[in-house]
Amino acid sequence: MDKVWSVLFLDCRILDPEGRYFRSVIAKDHSSSSVAKDLDVLLSTDELALIIDDTEAVWPGHKRNLLQVSHAMLAKAIAAWQQ
Repeated sequence: MDKVWSVLFLDCRILDPEGRYFRSVIAKDHSSSSVAKDLDVLLSTDELALIIDDTEAVWPGHKRNLLQVSHAMLAKAIAAWQQ
């Protein structure tokens, strides 16, 4: 999921309505790997990260952190929030 979708997900407060738990977004541009997405840029432990993405295969080392959502599901959630 690219940064635009991720920020939209946070801005609409779909997962965190009161803005208590999620503070920042790390997108694919931030990873130091060109073949897979990684949490190597985190300043904290991987266990504290929640990954929201539509493709499981690009997170080979972090499947336990992954919440897999489709773009259609995200668009539907954002549209419902905006009403």
